[in-house]
Amino acid sequence: MPHVNRKVSTCWRDFPAVCRLSIKIIGVGSMWATFAMVGVGTVLMAFVAPTDRRLQFYVYFLEMSVPLLVGLITAYLLAPTSDPAIELLLTCPCPLALMRAARLIVLVIETGTVTLIFNLVFILLADQLSTRAFWRLFLTWLPPAVCLSGLGVIGALWGRRGELGALLVFVVWGSNLFLIPAIRNSPLLQPISLFLTSALWPVENNWPTNRLVLLGIGSTLAIFALISTHDDERALGIPILGHGVGNATVASSRGEDFDD
Repeated sequence: MPHVNRKVSTCWRDFPAVCRLSIKIIGVGSMWATFAMVGVGTVLMAFVAPTDRRLQFYVYFLEMSVPLLVGLITAYLLAPTSDPAIELLLTCPCPLALMRAARLIVLVIETGTVTLIFNLVFILLADQLSTRAFWRLFLTWLPPAVCLSGLGVIGALWGRRGELGALLVFVVWGSNLFLIPAIRNSPLLQPISLFLTSALWPVENNWPTNRLVLLGIGSTLAIFALISTHDDERALGIPILGHGVGNATVASSRGEDFDD
């Protein structure tokens, strides 16, 4: 059976080009969705919420909506059904894991940039201008968003359907929402809660630990899911044994060499 010779160094050298290609393929749909949701919420919180509780309500909004949106978009855009492996293989001579990692990075940057812009807009409109307020808003939505995007990736890639990734995101998000009353009185749940800021406002205890734990969980799940797609033949549905011709075709489409 022929052995595929992976050109890892070449792939990493082409990574910026893969990211640019990912921007074209993903498009601006995720940015517009984030723009619409976060924009409306920002305006409402800045002008409708009570003056003395604007920041608190805006934190609630960010922590509960942005992570859910990022998780759902990630699940659908990285699912094999919406982005077949054969199309990925033909776009650039890089492993599937690297190409999907590029798309995940582009997706997080797009949605994160729009959210950060509206965070600044809220700070200006609500007269909350301070470095502390900015970082507080930033760390309110980023760790839960990373956690749910990691769940969306692993659910979509392992289940091979965006709906399964979205279901996993919804289940975890809903269970955390349901457990908010219990979080207030449970030190064991606080480090892993998605809504610790909302449950314990203003948060003092366990907040830094909670943010680090959520970032670690999301990053670990995403990396693990992406690495598990390194087997391109399995991703294409090609049996590993007895199909050398199929493997040769895949490798040929990616410009790879074989060694007997």
